[in-house]
This record gives sequence, structure tokens and C-alpha cells, in this order.
Amino acid sequence: MEENEIIWPKNITVDKRIVKILSESTYDSFPHSLKELIVNSYDADAKNVKLTVDLKKEYISIEDDGIGMSVEDFDFYLRIAGKKRDKGIYTKSGRPIIGQFGVGFLSVFPFFLNYHIETKKKGVSEYLYADIPCYKYFTQEKNSLVDINAININGGVKNAPNQQNLNYTKITLSGFTPLAKAFFNTKNKIRVGKKSILQEDGLSILKWYLEDDLPLKFEDESFTKRFIDEYEGYPFEVYFNNEPLKRRIFGKVLMKYSEKELTAGAIKYRYFICSNEEPVSPSEATGLKIRNLNVGVGKRTTFNLGVDFGGTRSRLRWISGEIHILEGLNNAIKVSRDDFYFNQDYDQIKTEFVSLISNIVGTLESEQKVKDFLSTNKIENLNFLEKKSLSKQIEKVKSQKLQKPQVYSSVPKKKNTQKNDIEENINEFNSETFEKKYKIKNKTFILETKKWDYNKENFPACKIEGNKIIINKSYPLFGAKKHLDVFLRFNILLIMWLKEGKITESNYSKMVKESLENFSEYHK
Repeated sequence: MEENEIIWPKNITVDKRIVKILSESTYDSFPHSLKELIVNSYDADAKNVKLTVDLKKEYISIEDDGIGMSVEDFDFYLRIAGKKRDKGIYTKSGRPIIGQFGVGFLSVFPFFLNYHIETKKKGVSEYLYADIPCYKYFTQEKNSLVDINAININGGVKNAPNQQNLNYTKITLSGFTPLAKAFFNTKNKIRVGKKSILQEDGLSILKWYLEDDLPLKFEDESFTKRFIDEYEGYPFEVYFNNEPLKRRIFGKVLMKYSEKELTAGAIKYRYFICSNEEPVSPSEATGLKIRNLNVGVGKRTTFNLGVDFGGTRSRLRWISGEIHILEGLNNAIKVSRDDFYFNQDYDQIKTEFVSLISNIVGTLESEQKVKDFLSTNKIENLNFLEKKSLSKQIEKVKSQKLQKPQVYSSVPKKKNTQKNDIEENINEFNSETFEKKYKIKNKTFILETKKWDYNKENFPACKIEGNKIIINKSYPLFGAKKHLDVFLRFNILLIMWLKEGKITESNYSKMVKESLENFSEYHK
């Protein structure tokens, strides 16, 4: 094909919805834009994608071994952007086609000055190239757009006689805009928690978000076989500065998962929910990642449980997982590809998962209550001192643990001697011989409970007899479970100070009386 047979320069014909979305881009949507380009490689049946990032040169390249594009394909690439494409459901290798709006290559425009593409199909002796001046598509004034049809895209085709059997696409993005610079300049970011991925450098942040969203294999091969083996067309490998990316799992214990494919109306899906039995790290991995055809959609979510309804649930921060939409929602995905339009079947799934997550959080809360009680550091529930009550809770926890398989996870397993001892105590618990131990002032006591009239005794809250602390279950301040350990520790210290001669009997009586009066709002 002669180069002069092809009409250049070309122009982009773009849907106004896409232009509006692009004009509202922020620095934190930068990983999303690169994800869209890599998803294009996936749809092109690429097996390998190489992502190279050079911050000093303000340069990013994405090179794949996909089927490549002809000039006609490239015209389609430019012309149909933003409009739903009729390309079939599967690629030649059997992958479900993800991109349907052609938004992929446009999504990076707000972040770079220039976009260069080279692409070649197998069996031809030439490759296509084009240069797109991204910076011309937006004026400096926010949300102000130029006439897109007036911007020329220069390019052509060149002979490559020695590359007859090669097929590829290589995109080179150069020149960072202020938005891209803001993403990598972590010093100017808002304050974040210690467990946030935003504490890391820009490259690490970018890598993390790509791993969380791309259609990658899991780091645990058993997960790949269990949750994504229904898709043909693998392998699909993405390399970030020569390092392979893997889909991370943020919990070592599977709390709940689907053994087989589930349905909700026209939607087919699978899921898993895991926990590391401590707050998820990084915090951005908290909640469930929705995946449509194996690609992440939006941020992780708990469907507003604990926010809009359900009350505060601290253990929500302990769960992570995925809902994998296999079929039935692709037509409902928004042009921005970060959410779905209203879908009755999807609403049903949301409702079911609110209940499921709530139950799992309850399980974690129950386990933690037992672990806290078996530790020697604190006490939050006097009822557990009744052996029947504690026995019932421990049997429940044992049963829950038997149903939760361990998995390989990227979360490091911390060595915690006390935690391991508590786990052993749960497994070996005997209600007949159990004694609750409690440490205070480097002394270990055994706790017991009784009831007596706190108005008629010199020691209204508790008594110390040798190595035993006897707690009055009728004492008003011990009814406030949230502050039980504080009030108990205070009263034990008063008795210890009295025995050590640090306070007099009259001072002791006065402090006990005034504590009851001044904390009357916490009375049982």
C-alpha cells in the first residue's frame, strides 16, 4: 500500500458525553485512564503488555502483542469513540469483549501533551503510525472545550519488510500535564491514614491501582482456577517496568465465597470475602471490588453499610473481597466505566450483600469479643465470666473457624505470641477448668463474679482476696459495657492503693462515692 493512498491528516469524532467526562478529570483518575488503555490491549487478544514509566523524562509507553490495527481499524478507532460498538461478545481467543465505547485511548488526554501510536497487523509488511496532540483538545480554562474536528492528527504508514510475522501496538505518552504531575507529587496530597496506599510514592500508588483493576491472574493460583477459569484466552500478563503485576488478596482467611456460579435475574456472578482478622491494609483495599467481565468498576464498596444504615461497625474495616459479574451487566455500565446505571437485578445483589457483609462483620465481632476476653489485658463483658455463656460463644467461634479455609495472601502474617496463645486457648477451652486471668500493676489475678448490695458493703464494686478479684455484678457502673474495663480497673487500683497504704479508708470511701455520683449517666 502506498503512503499517498491514505488520507491524512485525520480527525477524532467524539461523543459529547466523553468530552464532558474528560474535562472533569482529576489527578486521582490517572490510574483509571491507563487501565483503559491496557483493557484495549486485552480486547485486542494481547498475551503480554509492557508498561514503562519514566518520571524524569515524563514518558509512559504501553506495548502489547495484540492483533494490531489496519488503517481502516484506526479510522474506526477515531470515529466511533463514545458510541456503543457492535463488535460481538467475544474476541477470537474467547475473551469477553470489555470495551464498548471506545473511550480507552481518549481517557489519557487530560494527563499528557502528546500521544504517539504505532500498530501493525500480522501478515502485512507495513505499520501505521500517528501523532495526536492531546494538549490541543482542552483550553486552560476549566471545562472549556475547543473545536475537536479542527485538530489534525498526522501520521501515515511505513514499510516494514522484515516484520511480516509481527503484530503489535505501541503507544507512547509524553509530556505530563499538571494533572499527571499532581498525581506523582505525593507531597502535595491531602493527609491520609498510616495504612493508606497514598503514603507511598507515585509509582507504587499507580502499580497498586492497576493491580486492583486489571483482568490479571491472582497471586494465589488456586484463586485463578476457582474464580476466573471460566474465561478462555489466558494468559494475560502485564509488566510494570519489567515487574509482573498480580491481583492481590487482602486477607488470609476466606470468610465466605460462592462454590459455584450464582444468578440474580439476568445477572450471573461469583464472589469471595476474606479477612486478615485485623484492619485491611492498605485501607483502600477495604470492601468489595466489583468486577465486570473481570475488570474493576469503581472503588471498593460495602454498599453504604455502616454509613447510611446499619450503624457503626468497626469490623467493616477488616473485610476485603470481590464480586465478579460474569454476565448481564455489560449493557448497564456507564460511559465513565466507574459505575452502572440503575438495574433491578443489580439492586437485588446489593441488598443480598448488605445482609451477607453484616453477618460476616458479626462473626468477626463475636470472635474478637472472645479473644479480648481470653486475653489478660482487658474485660468487656461480665457475662462471659459465667462459664455457660463463654462456652456457648467459644463453640460458636470454633464452628466458624472450621468453615473458613486459609489462603495464600499478599498480607504478611505477623508474629503475635499472645494472639497465638489465645487461639490455642480457644481450641483447648474447657468450661470446667477455665479461669479468667487479669493483669494489673504487673500482678495477675483470677476474676470471679458475685452479687451483693453495694450500698451496705465497704467494698461496693469489687473485692481482692489473695490472687482473686471478686466483681459485684450489681454495681451500677459495671453495666456500661463500653467503659466496663475502665471502671473495673479504677476500682481495683483504689483497693490496691488502700492495701499499700497510699490512701486512707476515708479517702477510699469518698472516691468510691463520688465516682458513683459523678458518673451517674453510666449507671446500669
